[in-house]
Amino acid sequence: MLDPKGQIGVQEKELIITATILMLLVVVPVIFMTFTSRGNIVKAVEAYEPKWSHSTKIEAVVWIIQYHYRDSWCNYLQSTHALNPYKPIESEEEAITVEVVSLNWNGCSFTQILVSRR
Repeated sequence: MLDPKGQIGVQEKELIITATILMLLVVVPVIFMTFTSRGNIVKAVEAYEPKWSHSTKIEAVVWIIQYHYRDSWCNYLQSTHALNPYKPIESEEEAITVEVVSLNWNGCSFTQILVSRR
């Protein structure tokens, strides 16, 4: 799976790696904050009174991170849809037609593949 042969396989490998990285960008900080906040659970019983006011810098950083994360996912989805299985593959070689007939009967699987050149 991570040693693809061909152009489409390489693109699919890149999509798998990109999706994994994008998901880890969310999961790792959540896991980190979960384990580091164990000491604060005892303090949570006390009244919560924050001693800070509105910070434009913090809000800008938060929104910029969200924007870039959303933009990364949009680019990922666009590249996923670019790998349309119904779109013909660009090649200099002559196209072949593969006709597949499959029958699954009582746990037995029968597959016949007919390959013909146009």
